[in-house]
Amino acid sequence: QRFVDAFTVNSYLLCLRRSDPQTASPIAEKLLDHAISGDKYDEFKNSPRIEFNIGTFNTVMEICASLDGSDSKERVNSILSSLEAVVLEGNRGIRPNRKTFKLLLSVNSKDDSGRFCCQEATVWMDRIRQLSSTLINQELKADADLYSAALQTIPRRSPMNTLTKRFEKGLKTEEEGEVATLEAEQ
Repeated sequence: QRFVDAFTVNSYLLCLRRSDPQTASPIAEKLLDHAISGDKYDEFKNSPRIEFNIGTFNTVMEICASLDGSDSKERVNSILSSLEAVVLEGNRGIRPNRKTFKLLLSVNSKDDSGRFCCQEATVWMDRIRQLSSTLINQELKADADLYSAALQTIPRRSPMNTLTKRFEKGLKTEEEGEVATLEAEQ
């Protein structure tokens, strides 16, 4: 039986991640849904089955995490629900890893404007401890690396013209031979 292996799927998703999140996220979510259900994915016409692993889940979550606002949280947490179901089903050998938990903490410790929220971070740190106990049978060790994930942001893709405008506004040179500096936007 023909199939697309997890490494190929993950490579495809990593390429997809480089595009606009509004376009990429529905495609990535559809691919993951088809992989989980075992349904044929239209883009891979000659391959009736798609294999996946925890890297597939993590990459789809990263793509969805790069969306703006609360839609990002909702979609990442929906993927988490799918991951929980797959893990609890138990026959696929998939388990979340540290990257999964850091990604969840990073996305869910922000308010809807994308700013760090201590309350949300505390709630999600407890939730992650529960999830790790349930899904990998051990409590995730909370250390500086994990705590710092709450402060990290998932890079949002900006159209090139937006980035160019930002540089045009903020890039200033004093005199020839001096270093150019980029001033923060107000």
